[in-house]
Amino acid sequence: MADDVRRYLAGEPIQARRDSLTYLAWARARRVLRRQPLTATVGGLVLAALATQYVAVPLVYRWTPLNDYYEAALATIPPAGPAPDFEDVRVIGLTDRTDVAELAQAAGLADVDAANRPSLRRLHGALMARLATSGLRALAWDICFAAPSEFDDDLARGFQAVRAHGADVIVSVADWKLSEAGLPALAPAILPHVKWGATTADFSGERPWSLDLVVERRDCEPMPSLALLAVASYRQPGADALLLVDSSRQTIGLRFWKPAPAAPRAKQWLEGGGVVHLTGLWALPADDEQYGLRAGDVIGHYFVTIPPDAVLRRGTLEYQDVFAASEAQLRRWLAGRMVVVADLRPDTDRYPYTDRRVVAEAYGQAAAIEALLRSAAIRTPTTTHTRTIVGLAVLAGGGAGLLLHRSRAKGMTLLIILVAAVGVASVEAYRTHQYLVNPLVPAFALVASGVCVAFARRHAQAGQVGTETREASP
Repeated sequence: MADDVRRYLAGEPIQARRDSLTYLAWARARRVLRRQPLTATVGGLVLAALATQYVAVPLVYRWTPLNDYYEAALATIPPAGPAPDFEDVRVIGLTDRTDVAELAQAAGLADVDAANRPSLRRLHGALMARLATSGLRALAWDICFAAPSEFDDDLARGFQAVRAHGADVIVSVADWKLSEAGLPALAPAILPHVKWGATTADFSGERPWSLDLVVERRDCEPMPSLALLAVASYRQPGADALLLVDSSRQTIGLRFWKPAPAAPRAKQWLEGGGVVHLTGLWALPADDEQYGLRAGDVIGHYFVTIPPDAVLRRGTLEYQDVFAASEAQLRRWLAGRMVVVADLRPDTDRYPYTDRRVVAEAYGQAAAIEALLRSAAIRTPTTTHTRTIVGLAVLAGGGAGLLLHRSRAKGMTLLIILVAAVGVASVEAYRTHQYLVNPLVPAFALVASGVCVAFARRHAQAGQVGTETREASP
């Protein structure tokens, strides 16, 4: 003070300054820690929870590729138990063993050439004429028919034959682009006879295959993918489906209807429905012109597990098998099943899978349909589930923090055990229940809570010791 008085009298700046906001806040926090240890402990838990929600969650899922790395690692771990066979789905494939010319000649089809892809539509029409009486429940084409051709009438007659026997036909489109009339890129001659759905997906070999199952656009009804429409047609043949996307539960509700007989423009709602579980939902941050998606579109994605090659072979028929089989044999193979027709030739739509196989894209669609019909989705935590997991981790970490402030060695050991348990539980949840939760978030909550609680309790204890010492002084 004397030095500052001399500086003041000499007209020089003084050194004394008002306490900084940081100092004042820290001083107040220390008083709270010393006087109210319970409040300080609860504050530590709240601080850990907030840090997890606003730092760890975006760090893992948005700011860094940490979650992609985790999903890629998990994708190499096979689910518990043997892979089930395709029970409800059969794939009919055009393969490199299919002699197109021989089949066309045997069926009396002219101008069909394997090198001329549009001409194959005539063969596809003949295939559907064979399938029409097989008792199949629905038919999905994982082949695009975007441009018109001179063979479209043959294809349309095949669609009509299948529909005449009570089964829906769904064809694939390459993207979500619609014309001003709300129609996709499909040949006009076939558009009146089919339903359509997009087949966009992430077929990366570094993480699980992910299908875009539904797109919800503002002021529009949700748009279904090929796989989702196939499931709806299987459950209620001949009906249309209303999709109800529930973002909080990550589900799609299905309600079925048909035009009312007395008023065709009115909807006659049918009994029964269903729920489809998604892996997750995310909003598109910017326009994607390639696939016709807009900023703000909410995309429901679905992770697909591709079964072993042996399962795929048992669930696949080739074109020549269908043309050679009797009607009775076709009914044994296909009656009551969902049928997916695809081009399985080596030069068509093949992508790397996580186990280093190169797999036809059509098997991703077929595997997704099979899993959806079994209600066997790979699921991720909803917002509510994430908060519950974080809350439990914060409480567990707080318990470790109470031990940590008494014994650093024991507290650190308990924290390490808890973090390891979270990692093991996450892997087992994926293997046994197909529940995909990243352990980094609850692990962060555990450690943050343990450190915060230990820090609060240590300072509270130090304050109590100081107070007792002063009271004991003469």
